[in-house]
Amino acid sequence: MKISHPKILLLAPPNSIHTIKWANELVKKGFSIYLFGFDASKNEKYHNLVRHETFSVPNWIISRGFGSFIKIYYLLSIPKIYKILKKIQPNIIHSHYASSYGILGAFTRFHPNVVSVWGSDVFSFPDQSFLHKIVLKFVLNRADYILSTSQFMMQRTKEFTSKEIRVTPFGVDLDIFCKNKKNQCDEIVIGTTKGLEKQYGIEFLIKAFARLVNKYSDNKLKLLIIGDGSLRKEMEKLTADLKISSFVNFTGFVSNEKIPEYLNTIDIYVAVSIYDDESFGVAIVEAQACEIPVVVSDAGGLSEVISNGVTGFVVPKMDSIKTADAIEKLICDKNLRESFGRAGRERMEKLFEINSTVNNMVDIYKMILEEKGQ
Repeated sequence: MKISHPKILLLAPPNSIHTIKWANELVKKGFSIYLFGFDASKNEKYHNLVRHETFSVPNWIISRGFGSFIKIYYLLSIPKIYKILKKIQPNIIHSHYASSYGILGAFTRFHPNVVSVWGSDVFSFPDQSFLHKIVLKFVLNRADYILSTSQFMMQRTKEFTSKEIRVTPFGVDLDIFCKNKKNQCDEIVIGTTKGLEKQYGIEFLIKAFARLVNKYSDNKLKLLIIGDGSLRKEMEKLTADLKISSFVNFTGFVSNEKIPEYLNTIDIYVAVSIYDDESFGVAIVEAQACEIPVVVSDAGGLSEVISNGVTGFVVPKMDSIKTADAIEKLICDKNLRESFGRAGRERMEKLFEINSTVNNMVDIYKMILEEKGQ
C-alpha cells in the first residue's frame, strides 16, 4: 500500500543551511520530516511542519576544546534516537556526514539507512588514523544507499566501499539568486563569499588582487571579501603589507538571506580553495545563478560546477599568478564577463535548480519505498 506522507528521519546538523533547505523542500513534496541533531539554535528557519529534536553537548566540553571527546559524547544520544524511532516509526532514516551522524545511524541498525557524504568525512577523516578508516568503512557498509554531492567526492568514497553511490547535488533557488544589479558604476568589483579560514585560500586571492591593482592603477578595482573567520586579522594585515587596504572591503559576517544582495555588487566571483575536501561549490553555483563570471581553483569538486572557458576559468590551487591572469582576462573584456555570466545562469537553470535537485532526492526515496513495498 502506497504511503501518503512517507516519514523520513534526518540525522543532520540542524544549523546547516543545506539541512534547512533539504528539510523544508521535502516537506513541500509531501514528506513528513523529522530532524535530529546537536545544539540547534535557529529552528525558526524551518518550515512549521518540520519536527525536530536536539541533543546538547555540555558547554564545559566545548569551552575546554575537547573536540575529539565530542564525537564520543555523541554516542550517548543513541538511546534518544531509539526512542524517536519507536515513537515515529519512520520509513527511511537518512544520515548526513558519514563521520558523525552516519555513525549514529549505523548503530541504530535501522533499515533502510541512507548515508550522505559531505566532504571532510571522506577526505580528511579517514586519513587521521587506521581506526578512522575502519569507522568510515563500517558506516558505509551498514548503509543501504550512499549519496554524494559531487562526482569528485563519489570517486573518493569508492575507495572505502564497493557499493553503488548516487550523486545528489545541492540546488539553488533561482528566484532568490538572480541578476539584480541596481547600481551600475565604473568600478570592477572582484569578490568572494568564502570564510576567512585556511582551506579557502583567501591569501592567494588577496595576492592575486594585489598584482592586478599594481598593474592597473588607473582602473577602479575593488576586492570584496564577504564573510568572517579566524584568519581575519591576518588577512587584514596581509592587505596592509601589500599596500592595498584602501581597495579591499572585509564585510564580516553576512547572513544567508543577504548573500544575493551582496553577490549583485560583484562583477567577478573568485573561489580558490586549497583543499580537496571542498566537495561541492554551493557559493559558486549561487554566483553563477546571479550571472557572475567565476574563477575557481581545481581543488576538490569546485570545477564540476562551472564550465571552463564558458562560464568561468579553472586555475591551479595555491597559484596567485595564474589566478591573477584569469581575473585579468575578465577585467579587460566586458563582453567576456557578460557572456560568461549568461552562460553560467543557463547552466544553473539546467543542472542545479533547487526543485530539480530535490526531485532527484525524492525519486531516490520513492525507489527505496517501492523496494520495501510501501
